[in-house]
Amino acid sequence: MAKGEVRWFNYKKGYGFLSQEGKEDSDIFVHISAVKDSNVKRLEKGQIVEYEIQEQDNGKSAAANIKILQEAPEEAKEEK
Repeated sequence: MAKGEVRWFNYKKGYGFLSQEGKEDSDIFVHISAVKDSNVKRLEKGQIVEYEIQEQDNGKSAAANIKILQEAPEEAKEEK
């Protein structure tokens, strides 16, 4: 399992990106279906999450089996 932070998530577009702990420039794509499949109510910028990295049909990586470890600090929520 990888660990990181929600960089951003747009519910209207249906996707966002998560950081990878220890890998600065390698954000991981996350689709709305992965959020729903993980029974996560909502992803918000600044949340600390744990997730699996799976390869998509197009060869790119995406997050799956997302688990929220820590809610976002209030100042991160206000930056939306």
